[in-house]
Amino acid sequence: MASGWDASAQAWIAVQGDGGDFGRVHVLDAPMLAIVEELGPARVLDVGCGEGRFCRMLADRGIITTGIDPTAALIDHRLMLTHVDEPPATGGPPDKRDRYNRVPNFHIMAWRKPA
Repeated sequence: MASGWDASAQAWIAVQGDGGDFGRVHVLDAPMLAIVEELGPARVLDVGCGEGRFCRMLADRGIITTGIDPTAALIDHRLMLTHVDEPPATGGPPDKRDRYNRVPNFHIMAWRKPA
């Protein structure tokens, strides 16, 4: 599945760098991590994980995390950064036998309307 993400993956990787862009670091990280802390999941499926930054942040907190993304270049970059043994899925859903406590998506969480 070709998309704008395929065409812009390398630019996205460059902008994110090692630590993420300004918006994520200074606007989105704190509320996203607060939600995770409040819910206390043991396993998380990160849908649209991109280069895996949020997956790495959760893993650093001891949370078992699986990331999926349809953009192979972003997944390849994630694998290079994490040195994981099992690559995350690209395109399709994870194995239906897997069970997750929470399924965050940065863009959905960031753009949800207040209740």
